[in-house]
Amino acid sequence: MDQSSSIGHSEKMEDENENEFVFPTENPSEDDEEKEKIVDIGEENEAKIRAIVYQTNVSKDEALQALQAANYDVIRAIKNIVMP
Repeated sequence: MDQSSSIGHSEKMEDENENEFVFPTENPSEDDEEKEKIVDIGEENEAKIRAIVYQTNVSKDEALQALQAANYDVIRAIKNIVMP
């Protein structure tokens, strides 16, 4: 197995012309922070969905739909305030 088959790792390798190549890696960046925020938001929504299911005795799918509708209404209300 040659070094070019290991994708996602930073390795230096020389080709036949003696040129060096550095394979790109995923560096920690703002994208990783955004992914963490998305995970946190998902966990928060999961807790809200569990609370809705517990308090109202509806299905998880119905609770998710209600939460999405509520979020849409909040966004629409904010837009109406900011951009009348």
